[in-house]
Amino acid sequence: MDSTVQEARKFHDVCRQLEDHFGVNSEEMKIIGNALTYSKQFFREFSAGGYFKINKSVIMGLLGNVVAYIVISTQFNMSDV
Repeated sequence: MDSTVQEARKFHDVCRQLEDHFGVNSEEMKIIGNALTYSKQFFREFSAGGYFKINKSVIMGLLGNVVAYIVISTQFNMSDV
């Protein structure tokens, strides 16, 4: 997921750099403007209801907590036997 957001940002940055390079009224500028508008509309970041952004570290942390819970639960169940 992080790479999706990073690639979208890179694309947006490259379009901005090209926008600075070409003249204001050129045909290329119109195409770049359309690409920027398109990229703004479809730029996606994954979030948890807008409270925080979901990225690789959040998913790995959640997975680590689930595994720890399973290990501890298994140990408690084994001690009852």
